[in-house]
Amino acid sequence: MSTLNEDAKFNGIEFIADLQRGDFIEELSEKILEINRAVFEHGEKGAITVKFSWEPTEKGNGREVFIRGDITKAVVPKKRFGSSIRYPNGRGELAKDDPQAELKFSDFDKDTGEVTG
Repeated sequence: MSTLNEDAKFNGIEFIADLQRGDFIEELSEKILEINRAVFEHGEKGAITVKFSWEPTEKGNGREVFIRGDITKAVVPKKRFGSSIRYPNGRGELAKDDPQAELKFSDFDKDTGEVTG
């Protein structure tokens, strides 16, 4: 024999809205809006993973449960930056210009552009 009222209609929206006195749905709504804005701003994918957990309490002969909602993962797209090319020199430092190219063209007249050597 079941101890639940099987005739009662379950409303999942109310269930989620009432979790943690509304704090969960407020946080979830904010995160959804953040992801939505970032997807449109950056043109990248976003995602959210939500977990609900039930844990029986010690009192009430197992008729009471703690229910918790958690956002376990949120993928918020970020602005992507382009790449830059840099060239390591013999000391391991990075330079904007290719040090090998400088060697190839080091023997030229800077005023005339004429190769001298």
